[in-house]
Amino acid sequence: MRQLPASATITSKCRTASVSLKVQLTNLQVHWTYSPGEDIAPAQTVAEKTIELLGEAGFSVLPLGTHLITWAGHLKLSDITPSEYLSRFVSGVPIELGATEPVGVGFSKEATDERLACAINFQPSIAVEDGIYSRFDLQWSGQLGISDVVEKTRTEVWKTLKSCGLIEK
Repeated sequence: MRQLPASATITSKCRTASVSLKVQLTNLQVHWTYSPGEDIAPAQTVAEKTIELLGEAGFSVLPLGTHLITWAGHLKLSDITPSEYLSRFVSGVPIELGATEPVGVGFSKEATDERLACAINFQPSIAVEDGIYSRFDLQWSGQLGISDVVEKTRTEVWKTLKSCGLIEK
């Protein structure tokens, strides 16, 4: 078995869901960007196939101690501006700041048995007019398989986006 140097990364992309996968020596990072309604299955396929090909080539990338997943998406708001949307989450802006307005807000979710960390950030989108850019950084236990991590990430992201009024599904 060949070992990848600690600094080496392998990135592969899937056009269907704008998936980007990075495999490092001791962790896995998957980044995909898509709009609600697009298929998430390519993310899982890219992750599994890349690890399979690395194994066939004699590289050792397992065990994966931690799965680091980043989901990011630009979502269109309806009937509200990004500034108005963000101001829902901001209260008590010091009067000394004058006529400031929120340009981003972040949250973190409590760890669970499987999810070690989750940071969520919203800010105005530069790609979608009157939209919000959402970014989720999740850290999962390495005991979960690739398909479990992808499905659990999808569930968490969609549940949070729905509860924040960013999608209707």
